[in-house]
Order: sequence, then C-alpha cells, then structure tokens
Amino acid sequence: VERTAFQQGIKKAYYNLALHLHLDKNIKNE
Repeated sequence: VERTAFQQGIKKAYYNLALHLHLDKNIKNE
C-alpha cells in the first residue's frame, strides 16, 4: 500500500512540476 501511495505521490509531483514548467515556458515566450 505504501509503495503505490508513494508512486502516486511521484506522479502527482511530476505532473505539477511539468505543468509549472509548461506555464513558465508560455510566460517566457510571451
């Protein structure tokens, strides 16, 4: 159970990081 929760946490953190970097790129381009 802990391992799956850990993996879900990584996916969520990675998604948030990717989303943040994506927004950062859009802001820099404009």
